[in-house]
Amino acid sequence: MALTEFRGTESNTFASETVTSIEILNMLSAVWFRVLCVAMAGAFGALARWGTGHLVQSLFHRAWPLGTLVVNALGCLVFGAVMGYIKPEQVQQPGYEIMRLLLLTGFCGAYTTYSTFAFDVYELWVSRGPWWAVGNIAAQLAAGLTAIVLGVAVGRAVG
Repeated sequence: MALTEFRGTESNTFASETVTSIEILNMLSAVWFRVLCVAMAGAFGALARWGTGHLVQSLFHRAWPLGTLVVNALGCLVFGAVMGYIKPEQVQQPGYEIMRLLLLTGFCGAYTTYSTFAFDVYELWVSRGPWWAVGNIAAQLAAGLTAIVLGVAVGRAVG
């Protein structure tokens, strides 16, 4: 059954407008397009996270969770570069939201691994002691903050 029109009441924001089924479908397709953007970019981010972490860990073995450190630093670098590249006036432009959903919410959201980071800290604490865990926390934060600063500088220089 197709919805041909909806008339709102005075308390509704649609009080003086008629919303057709085509407009409703357009709104729904726009939402699904955004969901698809996040899901597709998230899939790429998850695969990139797995590949990067696996490569780094295979090169440096499992004595230190270096794979997580590299993934988090690179994720922060990408995030910082994107945010540094964007100018304040671009936030209102149509492509900004899709770019943000693809690169930041989707890709970086799946790529960075702070939940893995927390588990690595726990494992280091249990297996090697609190100083190893604290050292990992310090290294993760220093690398992430440094990468964000560098990423913002690169993004601004390019933009």
